[in-house]
Amino acid sequence: MLYLTSLLGSVIGLSYQMTATYLYYFFPDWLHTNTIMFVTYVSVGALPFVLLLTYWIWTLVERRARIIASGLGRLALASVFERINHTFWELGDAILTSPV
Repeated sequence: MLYLTSLLGSVIGLSYQMTATYLYYFFPDWLHTNTIMFVTYVSVGALPFVLLLTYWIWTLVERRARIIASGLGRLALASVFERINHTFWELGDAILTSPV
């Protein structure tokens, strides 16, 4: 995993450097501003890092989230069954105490 992360970081860094160089020589001199470099950095450098970080967080939280979701589902199901049980007890009491 560390090897893949290092490889991905190298690819991201290299692609950022190549894109920045390409944009620097592609646009005319009057467009060489910090805005172009910032847009390049955000689109090529920062965005893949944010996506990778999101993926890591998702994989770390996924198991715990499944446990929490199944626990909440069981809790909701138990609450439904408890209400149904209570309803049947109420119906039984109503039938038993009915004067008819």
